[in-house]
Amino acid sequence: MFPLTISLAAKLAAEFGGQINISYSGGASAHNVLAILKTGIAPVTMVTDLLKPGGYARLQQMAERVDAQPWPDWLQQNIDVNALQNLAESCLNDPYYQKERREVDSIKIKKSLPLFDCYLAPCQEACPIHQDVAAYIRLVEEGRYLDALRVIIETNPLPHITGYICDHQCMYHCTRWDYDDPVYIREMKKVAAEQAWNEFLRKYGDKLKPSKFNGIQVAIIGAGPSGLSAAYFLARSGFEVTVVEKEQQAGGVVRNVIPDFRLPQHAIDRDVELIQRHGVRFRFGVTDVTVQDLITEGFKYIFVAIGAGKSRKLQLNPANGMVLDALEFLHKYKQKKPLQLGEKVAVIGGGNSAMDAARAARRIPGVREVSIIYRRTREFMPADREELEAALQDGVQIKELLLPVALENGILTCQKMALGEKGSDGRRQVRPIDGAFETFQIDALISAIGEQVDKQFLQKNNLQIKNKNSKTWVLETNLPNVFIGGDALRGPSTVVESIADGKRAAEIIISKEKQNGHQPLKIQSLLDRETWTKDLQQRKGLVVPFEATDHHREAARCLACDVVCDKCIEVCPNRANMALPLINKDMFKDHAQILHIDGLCNECGNCETFCPYQGKPYEDKITLFWSKEDFDNSRNEGFLLVDQNNSLTFLVRFKGVTGHVILDRKGKLARSDWQENTVDFKALLTVMQEIVRNHAYLLLNN
Repeated sequence: MFPLTISLAAKLAAEFGGQINISYSGGASAHNVLAILKTGIAPVTMVTDLLKPGGYARLQQMAERVDAQPWPDWLQQNIDVNALQNLAESCLNDPYYQKERREVDSIKIKKSLPLFDCYLAPCQEACPIHQDVAAYIRLVEEGRYLDALRVIIETNPLPHITGYICDHQCMYHCTRWDYDDPVYIREMKKVAAEQAWNEFLRKYGDKLKPSKFNGIQVAIIGAGPSGLSAAYFLARSGFEVTVVEKEQQAGGVVRNVIPDFRLPQHAIDRDVELIQRHGVRFRFGVTDVTVQDLITEGFKYIFVAIGAGKSRKLQLNPANGMVLDALEFLHKYKQKKPLQLGEKVAVIGGGNSAMDAARAARRIPGVREVSIIYRRTREFMPADREELEAALQDGVQIKELLLPVALENGILTCQKMALGEKGSDGRRQVRPIDGAFETFQIDALISAIGEQVDKQFLQKNNLQIKNKNSKTWVLETNLPNVFIGGDALRGPSTVVESIADGKRAAEIIISKEKQNGHQPLKIQSLLDRETWTKDLQQRKGLVVPFEATDHHREAARCLACDVVCDKCIEVCPNRANMALPLINKDMFKDHAQILHIDGLCNECGNCETFCPYQGKPYEDKITLFWSKEDFDNSRNEGFLLVDQNNSLTFLVRFKGVTGHVILDRKGKLARSDWQENTVDFKALLTVMQEIVRNHAYLLLNN
């Protein structure tokens, strides 16, 4: 909005030679308020910015910035036309206003909004392993890296690896998107892991291995992220775990395929050491293992985590020339084997493997030009945006809307494509343009069109998957106590999804045996919640862009939404939502509960827009009504004071039932139409009592 409105202001000022008074509100924010005022425009008012998280608290930061300037110098009789035109022109190239800056449409999670205790961190919910992101970021902010690492490894056995290459779904659900930039969560994890690793080994390294195992043996086939994850969580719980791996080192794809320029070897080595120190044993170079061999050897449980290491074949007719699949190429590159690609290389595909292959090819001696050829546009590439940008920075060219069909005598022929309707995955479908082709002279072609499971292992071991329609990515096979999961079941996925699958496999086995020797870390005991809450309340409304050079300041940008959320309150123009302070640890998780006040609401829906849930606070939160008509016209669960002669009689709708609750003047329960000892009713009663005792003004009829 701002580039448009400030350009209009510049045109008006120029037309009147600066002899015009202009007031302004079209996209004014902390980012530009000083620049606006310095052109002579005044007053500057706020609208849009105050309807975002932080709400009216955003005004304080702006006011402080304005007050810090020599205000009398700004009192101009006329508009400074040149200054205003320069501002209008500069904002056209300012990344702050670029549409591409916001990489997400919504940070919402796939959960319904609960009636009570709704404070939630979308980042933690979006994470496949549900790491306590806010807790470890707070500890990084405080410089307590060791405690931060302890929090991380409570749910993540690969902190160094994921500190470099996690696809960070957490960041795509960060509340900071509605302020400025998301917190660089992955970097905070890496900082904690690298800063604390040596101290962690000194203090805990010799204490990680269980003092006593439970005697139950588990074999894991495959030492990729899923297998390593299962091994970690099982060993930590007292199981005797052996990992069987065909390669000579643990790590799977992250060890053998992902290039060093994305993931350094020390990160992999440290995470494997963490798992080994928990007592996990490894057998490397095992290429002919069978499930029956392991059963005969005495393993009670087997988890098949062989990954999806077989490349899909690119269909070309003819295919005469150097054609490599991406996994083969990257494996050779990682092993530093000699590669001769010629000068011009084409990479087919649009995922992270394609980006890795293209960037690796750029580093091969003799290669002068690398192009990624993709059948859609870059907008619909499945690759992480940062990986695409890294490839572009490395000089890789992107050629869009092209489908390779033939390779002969160094000439790659591609069918031109056009975008069609959106498919079920949200990406646009493509269709060929009849008779339209484009050719390229190339020396080598690398196919990166995806990976799939090598089914030969499953067939060799007569493994069949039960309940194939299940959406759970760990399943028991036709052989008792033999499980399959991770990429071997779902197909190619991310590292953190594989960690989640391995964790799930471990949980299934632990549950079956009812054996869990792990004592969970008491994370909340590491944090001063009261001080933390006060700090968070001070941060509300502060626009603080990404800080690349100071990780303490970057960590301090975290809003810890599971400690303090209140977005539905901040973004409501009518203040129809309220946080009731209810410090009742036996009853509630959160320090406050959201009350919706029906009489103040015009159902604009702004609270729904910014709520992290799939919900509507103006409909889904407990509601205080001011009239019988409003109560009858609503379906909200809530209450209305209908009589206050001797006691307080409330008409209540709760759990699909309409009835009455009677309280005495001090809020003590006299009678109700609900079972009074249920947890849900006690929560409702606590809210009503808080209003009667401390916020009676809200009842209007008191």
